[in-house]
Amino acid sequence: MEDTKALVVKNPQALVIEVQAKWPKDLTPSQAKEFVQLCSAYGFDPLLGELMPFQGRPYISLDARLRRAEKHHAWGGWNPANMRPATKEEQEGRRYNPDDIVAVVQVIRRGTEQPLTFGRVTAAELAGANSYTPLAKDPYAMAEKRAMHKALRQAFADTIRIPALEGLEELGQIDRETGEILESPEVISHQEANLTTGQGGDGIPGRS
Repeated sequence: MEDTKALVVKNPQALVIEVQAKWPKDLTPSQAKEFVQLCSAYGFDPLLGELMPFQGRPYISLDARLRRAEKHHAWGGWNPANMRPATKEEQEGRRYNPDDIVAVVQVIRRGTEQPLTFGRVTAAELAGANSYTPLAKDPYAMAEKRAMHKALRQAFADTIRIPALEGLEELGQIDRETGEILESPEVISHQEANLTTGQGGDGIPGRS
């Protein structure tokens, strides 16, 4: 397991308190404890937001996917020629609203040919976004991050050992404050994740 800032903290209870304080709207104290245990079991750093809680459930972040991919022997970075806004023809071909903000990326995995990956912020999202959110301040950057997340999930799925939900839509679970795409892991048993059994009903995957 990889050492990260949070995972080398000597006092686990202090870490639980810090995590719960960081996400008070998304984690109860009991959820925070299991969240920390889940992060520890799979080598994620909860203080760096590699696994993000959202409405009581953990989601794999772009930062986590990127960190794991960059350590993979086949990592080749990003193709700079295909890190750009989508063309009008590409947008029309995908039947996107012409007012949507669409980014194109292409990740490089040595030994394979990876397709172009598209990420977007819809016109409706932008119209309804609060002005202080990252999505409203820089919608293209958000579209690009969504494309990157999607590309890493497809090309480097083997770097994240938690099975991901199948069929995640491009605009599936979204953190309404940040505009980030949130990728939810499958329900994980306590035995698989080495978690302690609680009272249940807290919304953390693996709880009955």
